[in-house]
Amino acid sequence: MSDLGGFAALLILGFLAISLYLLPTTVAIRRKHPNVVAIFVFNTLLGWSFIGWAVAMVWAFSNTRVVTPGAPPPGAKTPNNPASANGQATAEQLKPCPFCAEPIKLAAIKCKHCGSMLGS
Repeated sequence: MSDLGGFAALLILGFLAISLYLLPTTVAIRRKHPNVVAIFVFNTLLGWSFIGWAVAMVWAFSNTRVVTPGAPPPGAKTPNNPASANGQATAEQLKPCPFCAEPIKLAAIKCKHCGSMLGS
């Protein structure tokens, strides 16, 4: 009977060790990371070293989305704009800010990026 208990403990310990070893891959899958396969391969081949495992974990948590300040998040509803089908300003409706060079609307009187007042 004690052999069965030892085997069960060894089986549980092995499952926990594999789960911890593949934790970066699990995190990447849960976060819907676009490089899940690459993270899995990296984690599998180099995860045995703590540095390889840590790099895979950081990679899995990395934010891969480019966020533009002042822009609505992807999928957010924006007010209707007759010049654009999705409510976003097109490249023809933008000009660079003379102070920070960020794109702003042609009719803007204040830059939304740097806060500078623009001439008329």
